[in-house]
Amino acid sequence: MVSNTEVDTESTLQLVRQRKKQLERLSVLLDEAFEVPLIRVRVGWDAIIGLVPVFGDAVGAIISSFFVVQAVRFKLPATTIFRMIVNILIELVIGLVPVFGDMFDVMWKANRRNYFLIESHLFQLEADLLQANKPEAVDRSGRPALEAPGQSTYLVSRFLWLVLLSVLVGVGAAVYLGYTGPTKFSG
Repeated sequence: MVSNTEVDTESTLQLVRQRKKQLERLSVLLDEAFEVPLIRVRVGWDAIIGLVPVFGDAVGAIISSFFVVQAVRFKLPATTIFRMIVNILIELVIGLVPVFGDMFDVMWKANRRNYFLIESHLFQLEADLLQANKPEAVDRSGRPALEAPGQSTYLVSRFLWLVLLSVLVGVGAAVYLGYTGPTKFSG
């Protein structure tokens, strides 16, 4: 007879594997969906969307923030979440530079980097679930490792939106006003 503990462990394990597969598919779609024939470099929708000046990079960063939200849901360490946010911000800021930013976006692949950060944690979670016959994995505080997004997810997502909005407003204002760089005032 199968106990409730084994059923809960199996369903949690199945959920972890399903989320891992979804995140992998999304990261490949965003960063490595197509191969450029002559130069044999893989590009994804993130790089293609990033070709649209300013707004393309912002949209790409917003889509990439999904990985951060998932990392918060899986209760990854704060340092790992911070690294993920930095990966996205590097791609966003450098992606704003015409031509060079687009080439950098193709090579940096922030979504794949962030997926690999999450994947290593999920492999450990899978191993823990397989090894211990617990109803669900728990973090250090004893709370379930997989739960609906709570206050921390909300705060991280709002922080990302605020950062992206600030960058968009600043760059948009500079483009609208025709900012050409620092100028010397004669006085």
